[in-house]
Amino acid sequence: MYSPAVSVRKFQKLIITVALTGNVPTKSMNPNLPVTPVEIAEDVARCYALGARVFHVHARDENQRPTLDLNKFRAIVREIKARCPDAIVQLSTGARAGKDPEARCNVVRLRPEMGSFTTGSNNLAKGIYENDPAFVLKLAKVFRETDVKPEIECFDFGHITNAIFLRDQGILKSPLHFNFVLGAAGPAAGTGANLAHMVASIPEGSTWTATGTRFTQFPMAMLAMAMNGHVRVGCEDYIFMPDGKTPSSNADIVRLVVQTAQNMGREIATVEEAREMLGLPPAYKDRILPMLDPTADLMLAGVANPAPWSEANMVVTLRKAKLSSPALAINQRGKKLRAADDDYLTPSFGESPFPVPAVLRQALADAAGENSYLPCQGTLELREAIARSTAAQLGTPELTANNVIVSIGTKMIIQMLVQLIDAEFLIPSPCWVSYVPMCEMHGRKYKLMPTTARTHWKITPEQLDEMCLSDASPDLPIKRRAMIFTSPGNPTGTSYTRAELEALAPVMRRHQILVISDEIYSPIMHPGSAHASLGAADLHHDLTIPISGLSKGFGAGGWRMGFAVVPNALGFLVPKINEMISTCYSCVPAPLQKAALAVFRENPDPSIALYIQKTSAIMGALGRVCYEIFNQAGIVCAPPTGGFYIAVDFAPFRDRLAARGVRTGTDLCEGLIQDKHVIMLPGEAFSTPPSSLLLRFCMVDYNGQAALDAATSVEAINEDFVRKHCPRCILAAQRIAEYAQE
Repeated sequence: MYSPAVSVRKFQKLIITVALTGNVPTKSMNPNLPVTPVEIAEDVARCYALGARVFHVHARDENQRPTLDLNKFRAIVREIKARCPDAIVQLSTGARAGKDPEARCNVVRLRPEMGSFTTGSNNLAKGIYENDPAFVLKLAKVFRETDVKPEIECFDFGHITNAIFLRDQGILKSPLHFNFVLGAAGPAAGTGANLAHMVASIPEGSTWTATGTRFTQFPMAMLAMAMNGHVRVGCEDYIFMPDGKTPSSNADIVRLVVQTAQNMGREIATVEEAREMLGLPPAYKDRILPMLDPTADLMLAGVANPAPWSEANMVVTLRKAKLSSPALAINQRGKKLRAADDDYLTPSFGESPFPVPAVLRQALADAAGENSYLPCQGTLELREAIARSTAAQLGTPELTANNVIVSIGTKMIIQMLVQLIDAEFLIPSPCWVSYVPMCEMHGRKYKLMPTTARTHWKITPEQLDEMCLSDASPDLPIKRRAMIFTSPGNPTGTSYTRAELEALAPVMRRHQILVISDEIYSPIMHPGSAHASLGAADLHHDLTIPISGLSKGFGAGGWRMGFAVVPNALGFLVPKINEMISTCYSCVPAPLQKAALAVFRENPDPSIALYIQKTSAIMGALGRVCYEIFNQAGIVCAPPTGGFYIAVDFAPFRDRLAARGVRTGTDLCEGLIQDKHVIMLPGEAFSTPPSSLLLRFCMVDYNGQAALDAATSVEAINEDFVRKHCPRCILAAQRIAEYAQE
């Protein structure tokens, strides 16, 4: 039987936004206009019950004048959440309440689910609504950094173009949400043609709302509903109903919109459906609540918590795993072989050959009677000293004791951060043996970034940018990533120069990469090299956590005393780490914390500086000698500039080694043990492929105390000095070179 085709349009569910108060209307215009926090919140409750889901909020002061005072916004939101905890709050950043750029940005830093964002200026009938390009860019970055969803208010067509440009630059995150504000005196008129053109101009996948100002409020609302869009209505945009009467509240306007929508066959979205349609994470619903405390103002200073690093994104996941360190295992094997035969040489384990400085040993002895439990984060005195020292190095005077966490060695604090941070980790390789196991233990995704001797085992800005862009998408232009960054490097012995970090920092900022900066070897910079940190004020300070301790630079590996310096923008991590310390080990031993002050106090004993100069000079001279031995033998390596190590690559000898049955780094280590009595650690332990022929050479197999005693001055330490006082280390390098050439 013939049946005529019937075309039925499927409407999406309707999201109703209410602009409750605005900046212009007054109670003299409409006595029912809500202006106090309680009036606004009660109006929200009435509108929410009828079906409105998003509430566009302006604040007024005691004289009912527009204001950007955060405490006024806090009072309004507090009242709204008390009555409608599920309502979607959208705070206004409009310039009519004040033109101070920082005050407008701070409204977004309160972390509402949404905020208004006008991407250009407007010539209005009575003046200019100003949003200059510099401010638009600044505010866009704050939206990205806080992960607040912007409602892009477009009063004219160019505002759409500006928003698309910001999206294409990776500053605004797709999908975008637009609000076409039509009918104001000056910008685009409230006509169906203008609305249709605007809708046709936005990127595919965007959501949109229409606002009709003045007498176009209801015509624009009906047009938007007919075009399958969403609507914004309210007393901000027009203080009269279609019949010319003033509404008793915003609920009268919402009620009429709901009735019209029902007559057109448009269902009203639930608040859960509205969040899903607008791309609002459910976990963000209550993000604003901690910010309602007036003492939270400090969290607003400078750059706020960047988008990927908001507290709502932090997930603690502990997975059971039994992982052992290959470095510790090879060290134990080396000790057994050495005990049986002193001819075995052990450039395998990265333990300082030098004694703990005498002044540190004495400080520990003096503190031996300290037997009380201390604050989990560390003593205030020690944290203040570390903060002062770090601030001087980085040029970050804002650092205080609150930024510092004292931990059981650096390994523990790095592991806690990996456990806390839910992100994809980028790890330049070769890397320290524990980074990848830490990620695997806690179920963290990671990507290795291979480096070569050509770049001195360092990543390049181009390499980092390419990796970040390779899996970017319009839906997720800024992926949540962290990097475990080491300088000076282990196992490489190379360090990043200031110029190299200046080139890397903009890429890290662009992709919002959180950096765990392992700087444990930074006290041991070889002569001619200087330590540089991404935590410097003018580099990547807000997202860099520098980590160091006493283990390497002060010969105190067994003391297990490390620390992290957490920038203010990541300050929410500090209490979480304190909770973990409280659960795991309570505190770093009291005598150690007392003794560590000898290093970090404002005017340390001069012997500390001399100790650092001598040990660095010995390592530098020894590094030059060993590098030349390897280089002359044709082994691929880079000159060491800090720390204890040289990464040596036998790749040029691959074919000759394969003929002897040596095809992997592990095979190579076994060959050196059997043929040359040299114990090394293979590149596979440092996250290079098994086929890699890279090994780590540790410049530690000598009597460090004797070398220090023999160094009557720093100037006396040269290549002849280390040949005399570090013979076993140089002999190991010579045996490795012989093995390559045989």
